Amino acid sequence: MQQNFHAPTDRAGFSLLELLVAFAVLALLMVLLAEVVSATASTWRSTRGKVEQAQQAREAFEAVISRLSEATLNTHYEYEDKDGMLKTPTNSRTFQPSRYARQSELRFLSGPGITGAVNRVTHAVFFQAPAGESRDGRTLQNLLNTFGFFVELGDDAPFLPPLLRTAHARERFRLLQFTEPTESLSVYRWTGANPLDRGIEWFQESLATGSGLSIVADNVIALVLLPMLSPQDQKAGGYSDTSLAPQYLYDSTGSNSVSALNPRHQLPPVVQVTLIALDEASAARMTGEDRAALKSLLETLFVSAGNTADPLQPGYAHDLKSLEDFLNTRRLNYRVFQSNVPIKTAKWSREQKN
Repeated sequence: MQQNFHAPTDRAGFSLLELLVAFAVLALLMVLLAEVVSATASTWRSTRGKVEQAQQAREAFEAVISRLSEATLNTHYEYEDKDGMLKTPTNSRTFQPSRYARQSELRFLSGPGITGAVNRVTHAVFFQAPAGESRDGRTLQNLLNTFGFFVELGDDAPFLPPLLRTAHARERFRLLQFTEPTESLSVYRWTGANPLDRGIEWFQESLATGSGLSIVADNVIALVLLPMLSPQDQKAGGYSDTSLAPQYLYDSTGSNSVSALNPRHQLPPVVQVTLIALDEASAARMTGEDRAALKSLLETLFVSAGNTADPLQPGYAHDLKSLEDFLNTRRLNYRVFQSNVPIKTAKWSREQKN
């Protein structure tokens, strides 16, 4: 028997309403997916920016401690008279040697306010190191350069090509490095019994011209330097971290009636270096008023070393907490870097007289 099969005439399909609902759901999923992708990309960019900024700040910190550890005074010994004066052409006929004492024409100076510029905050340091950097970029091994590091608030126009200065200059806190080439080394001209020497001309003369300045890192807001005795010398004399530089100031031409704390022609055995940096997103959010407020606060901090451990007592720890409270209140992301840096050529004498 032959059977004929016929397909049904009514086919199952989607109604217009069902199609509209399906498209609406698909559109909603696409929107949600786009938001997830956008949020992920934004988080990735933000995280990458913070990592890159932290890396830049860490590299700046390592540049400071690496160069600082190479500071030298190239000390030698000469006769002094009873008043601590050296023999010169002026007093050569009357000079009567009294003792053989450590001498150096090189300098090490660190502390607050030593650059004399109102837009430079927290601490600065200037010293000589055998880097051999010359005007033409060649490295002349073991020859001396003068180096300096300090934090400045200002725009970066002087460091940009002329065509970019108007449109691209940004006001920021930043860490600057000063380098005086070997051929331009002026320290000997000012330390060789120059009657006009006040102890700062050997770097301020060149610094005033703006030559030799370069940006180490943007968004560094504080550089704090605390010269210290070695742990062994502290223990031997019953001293603390702040005994050598209670006001943070260290001058290798200075003097102290206590022989074990006398900095005259000596490098500090150890320097505690603290560097505090913002990330770029936080720095970009700051207004001119915010930067002025931060600058005003920084001008009051890290002036007296005081207590270095207890934030409830006046001193370093209290000042650091005050700065962190300021940044946290304004939701500014920051990093604190700290290290005790031994000076390689420091040979501290506990018995040196003035």
